[in-house]
Amino acid sequence: MAAAVVFVSFMPVAAKLAYQGGANPLAVMTARCILGMLGLGLFCWLWKLPLHLRGPAFRFGAVTGLAQVGASAGILAAIAFIDISLATLIVFIHPLLIAVINHLRGAATLTMPQFACVLAALFGLALALAVDFSTLDPLGLILAFIGMLAATVMVLSVFRTSRLVGPVPANLHMTIWASAVFLVAAIGGPALELYDPAVFPVTALGWAGLVATGISFTLGYVLFFSGAAIIGPTRASILSISEPLMTIAFAIALIGEHLSWMQWIGVACVIASLAGVEALGKKQTPAVSA
Repeated sequence: MAAAVVFVSFMPVAAKLAYQGGANPLAVMTARCILGMLGLGLFCWLWKLPLHLRGPAFRFGAVTGLAQVGASAGILAAIAFIDISLATLIVFIHPLLIAVINHLRGAATLTMPQFACVLAALFGLALALAVDFSTLDPLGLILAFIGMLAATVMVLSVFRTSRLVGPVPANLHMTIWASAVFLVAAIGGPALELYDPAVFPVTALGWAGLVATGISFTLGYVLFFSGAAIIGPTRASILSISEPLMTIAFAIALIGEHLSWMQWIGVACVIASLAGVEALGKKQTPAVSA
């Protein structure tokens, strides 16, 4: 899970490098899915993993791809109306929602102390991200919540698909469906003059960021769902709340961003809260983290 957090957290920083090199979001989202599809397809072919899914696995694969598009589009659309920190915080409510769903289904147990720790982690995340509540546009909030719900569906669906065919083929089919949607959007939207066409980087650093976005996207999600197969989707999702903290660390190291003392308090709150969830989980039976 630690490796998954590192790769997923690096993705926004790599995307920012691509943006600084002249790329726009449509180009980055389309390219990262296509790069992921090619990389995962090559891996499946070399290791003779299933390239074609049938029955329930195919249906779940379609749902995951469309949900991944919804999660990406939701947050990108939301930040046109509300602050990106608030949109990110709303999207990261999805680990709590996954935990509640699995608790109600009997797939995992979330005790009240653990629930309180997760809420404390989200509060700390709000401080660490320096969330701006000054602009609470209703449409932006709705779009962010759509992104959160789509992220929830994506995680639950990919986990179901992974149990049927394994995490790599499951992620391959998620990226195939997502790539198809983004390709249609990249070609059809500009042709109908609905929005600007995809713009790719014009600098070497921008292209490096674009490629790194695809690599981190691919490895991050494969490692996440591989870890989820071992420790369970509930525990994996809750631990993913730490991803924005790692993104902040990359931003400090590579882009030169700085945190205020209040943000550092938020970072400490997230770390302590997630440690509390883990410590409380160890007091329960092994079935709890399944």
